[in-house]
Amino acid sequence: MCSSSLVTLAVESGLPSLNGKIAPLAFAEWIIDNYNLVRQRAGLPLLEEPKQSMTLEEKDHLTVRNTMRTYVDYLASRTSSLALKKKLTQASRHMAHCSSEDL
Repeated sequence: MCSSSLVTLAVESGLPSLNGKIAPLAFAEWIIDNYNLVRQRAGLPLLEEPKQSMTLEEKDHLTVRNTMRTYVDYLASRTSSLALKKKLTQASRHMAHCSSEDL
């Protein structure tokens, strides 16, 4: 599930395209590296960035969690369905408290 407005926002924020086309893997990798830029441009609160003191596993876990929360929070902020907004918000809150063992 990906909103076309999220893709547009990513392109406007620097996601490279080739002849106006974007490879799904390139989109995913770019969002992983730029989730807080997307959040800032979308008016969403920024999330914690990995710290140097974290292990590689902790950094990877935090980055994946934050990327997934960015997708979910973006969709929640754009939907007009109150039921869907509630479910997405609950999912984001759940993800915020997940440990690497929960993934």
